[in-house]
Amino acid sequence: MLLLIGGVPNSSAGATLSGETSYLESLLNDNVGDIELSVVSLGFDRDVAVVSQNIAIDRSRLSLTHRALHAIGARALYARLATFPLGRLVNSIGPLDQGRVFWRHIRREPAALKALKNADVVIAADLAAVKTAWIAAKRGWCTHAEYDTRAYGLGLSFALADAD
Repeated sequence: MLLLIGGVPNSSAGATLSGETSYLESLLNDNVGDIELSVVSLGFDRDVAVVSQNIAIDRSRLSLTHRALHAIGARALYARLATFPLGRLVNSIGPLDQGRVFWRHIRREPAALKALKNADVVIAADLAAVKTAWIAAKRGWCTHAEYDTRAYGLGLSFALADAD
């Protein structure tokens, strides 16, 4: 099973060279019909023919950690720190880092965690999903994890092709 994960819709679109081949696209082209593709994301909530399972994580269910961080004003501090290089470094090791937030969402969604544990290959389509893909590989849940920003655009093309 192949799992495509993404945390923030459109966070990495256009971040790669146009001539690069997507790892996801090459897997799908080389193994036509042999791959079961699942998607776990915070924003891709459309049904698509090529996707066997689409798990859209509910962002409205905030964990206790999120509620506490919002209550003490950590979001405002995060936004202020994001305006300069040293602040972005501090943010990357803090609790509001996109990767940490996405991982917390995955842990709270049983279907998403099950899909992650059952995947053979995990492809992170954006930076927010990289930590989750790394954790899956480190814990032996998947045989291979890949960071592929081009997969995000390919996911959008799935939706466009299905709409025709």
